Amino acid sequence: MDAMTTARPRRVLMLCYYFPPVQTVAIARNVGFARELPEQGWEPTVLTVREARDSWSVRGQSAPVPTGVDIERTSEFDCDRLLSLLDGVASKTLRSALGRWRGHWFRDLCAPDPHHGWRVRRRGAQLADGCDCIYVSCSPFSSALAGAAIKRRSGRPLVLDFRDPWVLNPQAPQHTRFHDWISDRMERAALRAADCVILNTEGTLRLYREHYPEFADRFVCIPNGFDELNVRDGSESADEPFTVMHVGMLYLQRDPEPVLRALAELDLPDARFVQVGPTHPSIERYRDRVNIHVTGQVTPAEASEWMRSASLLYLNQGRRPGNPESVAVAAKTYEYLATGLPILADCPPGDNARMVDDYATYPYVITEPLHDLFLAALQDAYAHRGEREPAVHPEFASQFNRTALAGRLAMELEAVSRRQVQDDATAASRSLEAGNAR
Repeated sequence: MDAMTTARPRRVLMLCYYFPPVQTVAIARNVGFARELPEQGWEPTVLTVREARDSWSVRGQSAPVPTGVDIERTSEFDCDRLLSLLDGVASKTLRSALGRWRGHWFRDLCAPDPHHGWRVRRRGAQLADGCDCIYVSCSPFSSALAGAAIKRRSGRPLVLDFRDPWVLNPQAPQHTRFHDWISDRMERAALRAADCVILNTEGTLRLYREHYPEFADRFVCIPNGFDELNVRDGSESADEPFTVMHVGMLYLQRDPEPVLRALAELDLPDARFVQVGPTHPSIERYRDRVNIHVTGQVTPAEASEWMRSASLLYLNQGRRPGNPESVAVAAKTYEYLATGLPILADCPPGDNARMVDDYATYPYVITEPLHDLFLAALQDAYAHRGEREPAVHPEFASQFNRTALAGRLAMELEAVSRRQVQDDATAASRSLEAGNAR
C-alpha cells in the first residue's frame, strides 16, 4: 500500500501572522490558499495571531474572516511598543548629552523583526503532530524561525513561503551592521531547516539560487495572483472623463509627480487623476493644475469598484539609486491585470515591468523616468479612450488565478510529505537491519 494513502485527509498547519480580521495586502495570498487547498486534497489548520501588533495593518478596517477554515489564535507580547519606548528614551537621553542623536538601537537588536513575542511555538508543535507538513507564510520573517522550531519538535517537513526576499531584499530599509549580520545567520538557519522555500517572482528565485547554491534545489517560485476577475462590462464611453487612477498607498520612492506633471502640461479636456487611498505631497502640489480626486482609505471591495471606472490604471513601483533591476512584483499588479484595462507602469526594469508588458492587453511600460515618455503614453491612451474593450490576457487568467496557484502549492506540500515518508521508512529499515545485526 502507498504510504501516503491513509484513511484521514492530508493536513497542513499554516502559520500565518497576517490573517483576517487583520487587513493588509499580505492576507490575500494566505486567505486564498486556506480557501483553495481543500479542493486540492489538503485540509489546512491556520495558526495566526490574536491581535497583530505592527504598523502595516490598516487601522480602522477589518477583513472578513473566511468561513469553513479551521483557525486557531495565540497571543503576542507587544515587543514593538517596548522597542519604540526604549529607542525613544535612548534617543532623548543621547540627544541631550550629545546635542543631536537619532537611532533605533534596540529595534535593530531585535532582528529580524519585533514579532519574536508571538507565542506560537508550543501550540504550533501540538497542532503539527496531527498534520503531514508545516507551511509558514512570511513576513514577519521571525515566523520562519518559529516554523523551524516547530519542525524540530514535531518532525514534520517544513515549507517556507518567503513571498518577498528576506536578507536579499534590495528594497529593504538600511539597518546596523549587527542587524544585517544576525539576520544573515537567521536566514541561513531557516533555509537549512526548510524542506522547500517558495519565492514569488522568477527574479527572486534566480537571486536566491545564485546566493545560496547549497540550497538551490529547495527553491521554487509560486507567484502572487488574483482572487477573481474584475472586468468592466463594455468599453469606456468617449463621453466619460479620462480617468488616470492609482490604487493604494504612495510611499517611499513611489511618487506620482511624473504623471501629474505630464497631465498638467497636456491639459487634456475632461482628464482627471484619481488617487484611491491616502493622498501624497505631490498630489497636493498639483491640485491647482490637475483635476484631482482623493478617496482616502477605502475597503478592498470599494477599491475594486473604483478600478472598474478607470480609463488608465497607474502603477508606481518606485526606483532606488544603484538598484536598476527590480525582482519584485507588486500585489497590485495582479489586481490591475485582472481588470483588462490599460496600464501605465512607472517602474524600473525587472520582473514587474515584464509582467505588465507580457500580460496587459494595453501596456504602457516606462522603465526610464523621462518626461517625454509620460507625455506620449498619456496622449496615446487619451486618443484611444472609448475604443478599447477591456480584455484579460487568457494566459494570465489561467496561470495566476488563486485556484491554479493553490494547486502548485499542493504539489510542493505533496512532494515534501512524500520525501518525509520515504526518509522515515529508510530510517526504520536501517534501524531494523542494525537490530538484526546485533
